Amino acid sequence: MIPVMNWPDWGSVPTWIATTGALTALWFTGRTYWLNRQREIKEQASAVAAWVYPDGRPVRWMLALQNRSDLPVYDVKRRGGRSKLRPRAE
Repeated sequence: MIPVMNWPDWGSVPTWIATTGALTALWFTGRTYWLNRQREIKEQASAVAAWVYPDGRPVRWMLALQNRSDLPVYDVKRRGGRSKLRPRAE
């Protein structure tokens, strides 16, 4: 006699529906948190300004930063090298 394969027992349908709903809610919660955090970072970054201006001495430039946000700014890095800009001759 050939054995008949029974359908596997994967649990009840309400358990699957509840699990799917819980995982979907978890995904939406994580996505909402991530989007809000990105918005907060962009808002703070838009309140920080940086500019370069000549120091008055030849080939000497100063970097100025201004933070108008309510939070401190960490890990400020300056990248740069030689520039072909020259201070105006007066």
